[in-house]
Amino acid sequence: MLTMTGAKSDLNGQSMPTFMLRFFEDECGVTAIEYALIAALIAVAAIAAFTLVGINLSTTFSTIAGQL
Repeated sequence: MLTMTGAKSDLNGQSMPTFMLRFFEDECGVTAIEYALIAALIAVAAIAAFTLVGINLSTTFSTIAGQL
């Protein structure tokens, strides 16, 4: 919870501009977000590949069943 007390805030004694500058320069969570986006992209590609393979397998089995 943030409370303002005069010119200083409850942000470890930093002023709001100093806090905002440090907040925007902090890159701790950037790597986690990048990994999450990569994982999402891989998941979408895998779903598309499995769907394509599934359709091809269904067509193949239908053809074989028709020839039997």
